[in-house]
Amino acid sequence: MGERKIGTALWSRKVTTATPLKTLLRKNLNQDLQSVIQLAIEYEVTAFIIGFPLDLQNNETPYCQKIRYFAEKLTTLSSKNIAFINERHSTAIADDMLKYAGMNRKQRAKHDDALAAYIILENFRESFIANTSSPL
Repeated sequence: MGERKIGTALWSRKVTTATPLKTLLRKNLNQDLQSVIQLAIEYEVTAFIIGFPLDLQNNETPYCQKIRYFAEKLTTLSSKNIAFINERHSTAIADDMLKYAGMNRKQRAKHDDALAAYIILENFRESFIANTSSPL
């Protein structure tokens, strides 16, 4: 989740990989929450995995407080569990992947956040499988 966009992705324990879903353009807190909750209802989401922007020393950045606030509101409104995972470099990796696919900047801007969400969720999935235990 960035200042302007929210990337979304899906994963089910029944499938072997996560899938990029869509990029939501941010409007205001209430509309953003409602958009995420609507997707959760539509896709029968059971939990939210949220990227947490830690710095290179794994310390919280100033933006973490905004992410935490959004997550608290999301939990209250949706009654779903939430887990955080370090999102370091996910947007840069997504952008590089889209460049490699031959997309120009305008094209990449439409897909980079959903692909970053996929990368974050895939990291969670791999950790979940490796540890066979989850906070969810």
